[in-house]
Amino acid sequence: ITYDQLKNDLEYASSATPGDVSLIMDGIVSQIKLHLSEGESVQLGDLGTFSVGISGPNAIKRKAINATNLEVTDVYFRPRKKLIRDINRKAKFESTRLKHHSIEYSDVEIEALLTDFFKDHSFITRREFESLCGLTRPTAVRRLKMLCSGKYPLLSREGPRNSSIYFPTPGSFHTVHRIDNR
Repeated sequence: ITYDQLKNDLEYASSATPGDVSLIMDGIVSQIKLHLSEGESVQLGDLGTFSVGISGPNAIKRKAINATNLEVTDVYFRPRKKLIRDINRKAKFESTRLKHHSIEYSDVEIEALLTDFFKDHSFITRREFESLCGLTRPTAVRRLKMLCSGKYPLLSREGPRNSSIYFPTPGSFHTVHRIDNR
């Protein structure tokens, strides 16, 4: 749930005006920031406690650490036991039979899908390949790796590992040469 959705829920569940709810919620956030920046923990009723984590440079000797070389590195939240109990009383868990699995295409079927794709496109991304073939991310990565390897690879990968694009090699997927439309 977003901050704005929470505000809308509070407006609906109370007689407060939208302006009042915004004023109170924004004020609470502002006060939490202020008190945390002053090194204080902030306890919010049955919800729990917010506190900050600080750190200094690792290379400095312990005696050289002072207020000027420390910084806030994290904000921690410790829920109250009552919050956990209340959530457990209201939470409903159910198992689902739906699991996302890759569609099991043969190599020939994958090549046919790619041949059709490359009629209108000069390259394909991993995400497009996932969608085109109905694969999970790990399966798409594994299949793309196989298509880029071997004595006669069908695809060539370019770009960084986390955002590669794949081009058909000359002669594969009924392409004669690569069209560079980047």
